[in-house]
Amino acid sequence: MIFDHETAAEVADELAEEIAGYGDGPEYDAILAFGAFSYPGNKRANEAMMRVRRKLDAGLGEHLFGEYRTCKIGITQDVSDVEIAMQGARFKTLILAALMMGVGAKITDTQKAHLRKVCAIYDGFLPECGVVGSGERQFLFALRTYTAGKPRDWTRLNCYTCGRTSQDTGAEPFRCPGECWNFFCNEDCQQRLSHVCDSDYIEE
Repeated sequence: MIFDHETAAEVADELAEEIAGYGDGPEYDAILAFGAFSYPGNKRANEAMMRVRRKLDAGLGEHLFGEYRTCKIGITQDVSDVEIAMQGARFKTLILAALMMGVGAKITDTQKAHLRKVCAIYDGFLPECGVVGSGERQFLFALRTYTAGKPRDWTRLNCYTCGRTSQDTGAEPFRCPGECWNFFCNEDCQQRLSHVCDSDYIEE
């Protein structure tokens, strides 16, 4: 799961404060629930999630996405600082998009195209951040199948091969009985990465 990683969680926390306008409260909590609030019976949480969604759909989402996409960098910075800032901004757009999907906010086709491009050119900056390996596959599958108004639950285990979760398949993924500790949604996905399961050590 993308937000299991410390770097992604820290960026998500920063964005949640920016979106909610404060660092505590129901809207802040709804954003950092990563989609898990989107279930019947929790009226207060769902109302907070809806308020966040309306705020993002009213223009805040487009504004934040544009802000991090353009990555305004001072011309006095050296090349290495510029590259680090650009990589950080790219990563922030991915986490912003994931949070927006978590509350069911709108993501335009143009934004989706940009996010796919960012994933394609991602060169391993902060590899522990989660948007690499199975985390990247989870993100790209969610992006491809996402429908506004239907929050994406990022708290569920995802298939190591295709990125799907029980939200997509209706069944919990199973853990490989070998030494790899990865989860798969079906035997086909497990077989496709049989070389990974045979390894003694897995590094995404």
